[in-house]
Amino acid sequence: MNPLDSPARDQAIENFDQARSNLKALCAAHSEERFRNLVFTHPFLGEIDGVATISFIGYHELRHYKQIREVLGKLDSAQ
Repeated sequence: MNPLDSPARDQAIENFDQARSNLKALCAAHSEERFRNLVFTHPFLGEIDGVATISFIGYHELRHYKQIREVLGKLDSAQ
């Protein structure tokens, strides 16, 4: 798969770090109760609250990390 218009590596890392910092700041600024009361409909998961959403982001990030490690392993093997 070749992404279209992907940012340079340094910019991608900066974007990720900024998004992560923003999420951490959001979590620090609001209580768990507030996130529990924030509910929306996810296209595949149905109704989920803010706590579940933040948890989902963490697991989703871990999934991508594992995918990146797998791709890097295949690239190392190909050399």
